[in-house]
Amino acid sequence: MAQFYVMINSDTDSDLEKNIKKIFKTDYEYIKVFGVYDVIVKVKYENVRELSNKIKAIPKVRSVMILTSES
Repeated sequence: MAQFYVMINSDTDSDLEKNIKKIFKTDYEYIKVFGVYDVIVKVKYENVRELSNKIKAIPKVRSVMILTSES
């Protein structure tokens, strides 16, 4: 399983954390940030394409950037 840093830009983050919680069955780290992106989610997952599709399906998500880490 690879480790991913998912950077999310959304309209509002009020329901975003609840929707992220529904998606991930494993441990993840949810970090609110200021700047271009609103949230960074650090998670271990198997398939990056599946991960991307699930995040993009969340209402009010405008853009997603995923970085992959080996460790």
